[in-house]
Amino acid sequence: MNWAWENRDQLDKTHYTVLSSSESGNKEQQYFINLYPSVLEAKRDASGGQFDVIVIGNIEVVWDYFDIPFNAVADLLTSATLTKGEKRWLIQIINERFTVFPGGEGTSVSIPVGEYYRCHHLPDGYV
Repeated sequence: MNWAWENRDQLDKTHYTVLSSSESGNKEQQYFINLYPSVLEAKRDASGGQFDVIVIGNIEVVWDYFDIPFNAVADLLTSATLTKGEKRWLIQIINERFTVFPGGEGTSVSIPVGEYYRCHHLPDGYV
């Protein structure tokens, strides 16, 4: 069982946990997620900006998750990269790149996040 999935209730108290919809016919490991401004704002307010975005992959694979410090992706999550209808960020992680796909005519933006795969940025002794 996936460690982050098993601990999601505790993790979600201070971090933004999200389960990926990874249904894909490609060989590359892909993660598709939506992040919502209202949830990000609540996590930021509660933590002073010191929280992680935890992307959970296959719930049957113990270490299949990314533990990404919010500060590492904050510059990508702007009003310019929000979708136009339902206000959210559409994100794909593939080949260890976190890519935000804005709605409308915007250009996607991305950064490498491989260093955050199977990695804990949580305090020692957390679980």
